[in-house]
Amino acid sequence: MNSRPVKRWPQLLTGSLVFVCIGIVYAWSMFAGTFKASFPTWTNKDLGMTFTLIMGFFCLGNFYAGVLGERLSTKGIFILAAILNGVGYLGVSMIQANTLWLLYLSYGVVGSFGVGLAYNMVLSTVTKWFPDKIGAVSGTLMMSFACSTLVVGVGADALCRLVSWRYVFIGVGGLSAAALLAAAFILKLPSPDILLPQRLAGKQHAALPTQDLSTMEMVRSSAFWLFFIWGILLLVAVYGLMGNVKQCVLDLDPNAKTLATVSVTLLAVSNGLGRLLLGSLYDKLGRSKTMTIDTTLIILSSIFMVAAFKTHSIPLMLIGVVLTGLAYGGVPPTSSAFVVDYFGANNYSMKFGVINLFIFIGAFGSTLAGMIKDSAGSFENLFYLLIVMGVVAMALNLLIRKPLANRPQFDQTKSTENAPTR
Repeated sequence: MNSRPVKRWPQLLTGSLVFVCIGIVYAWSMFAGTFKASFPTWTNKDLGMTFTLIMGFFCLGNFYAGVLGERLSTKGIFILAAILNGVGYLGVSMIQANTLWLLYLSYGVVGSFGVGLAYNMVLSTVTKWFPDKIGAVSGTLMMSFACSTLVVGVGADALCRLVSWRYVFIGVGGLSAAALLAAAFILKLPSPDILLPQRLAGKQHAALPTQDLSTMEMVRSSAFWLFFIWGILLLVAVYGLMGNVKQCVLDLDPNAKTLATVSVTLLAVSNGLGRLLLGSLYDKLGRSKTMTIDTTLIILSSIFMVAAFKTHSIPLMLIGVVLTGLAYGGVPPTSSAFVVDYFGANNYSMKFGVINLFIFIGAFGSTLAGMIKDSAGSFENLFYLLIVMGVVAMALNLLIRKPLANRPQFDQTKSTENAPTR
């Protein structure tokens, strides 16, 4: 085995830069107004469908990265993702008033599927270099992905006011494709003869040994389903606010347009910080405590939102927005670390793609919020529901038990009754 120092930080730096370049796919809310101004006949419902497609095909890209990993090399998948991103954004630049379908196909399907492929491959490649810091590394990568909205998204939005948005999307496509092509030749899995630092066991990591389960064994375990439903409940809450955050502020004060814009920025910044903070906490505190903190954040955020509506206080609402962003930030790095910690590192990309399907279901939180707004005339009732969902998520978190090594994972009730959880 190679005992010399391993140069693994360039892998993390490269992965982070790639995520900054491709995470702009999440910046749809910044561009929706641009398309509305260019094509006035397009309704808000028409434009809102784009976000649903983005989330859906991003999830499918995540999933198929695992499937393609059995047929293509890591380099091949990155090259495919580069082509899909480039073609997707090029297609956006060709949209006309009578080709709404092209927006759906290019931005919502092709480009988002390519980002999903790349997202999975970056995580599954870079985290292999850091078995001792998987939570912190996952959090760093995902913070970079979230910060893309602030770095590339804000820049692109500003450029749209200076030049045609068609040229901006061509440039965005070129940037993301170039970043992914670079990743194809830089990011690689560690060779088997490299000795990497391992996580040290301590009081906070007094965990049971990890089984390397197959994907189907993972799906048949109770731990998977408890975590999967927990993720749905948290993301319904997150996307319920994320898709309507500006409107929530304007509901309190129609003249607070500046603060409504600030609320979007606060959500993005706290999302990025949450990914780094909660990812690092996973390494230090373990799964159970980290998920408890994350769930508590979402419950508190909903309480602050209810208080804001009751008192017509925008500052209270902005606190709720920040707490929601922090909670949202905790979900991706926790799910990444959870897969390895509970089901093993083998075939990570496939397992991570499967567990990430909860994002697609959770994305309907925005639709739920719209339905409540249409029926009740206010978003306030949404947050009462979200408090209840948060309490249920907390109960699910406390029920999760780790599959025992060399034991069937299907009958865990008695054997893990007093076992420590992560």
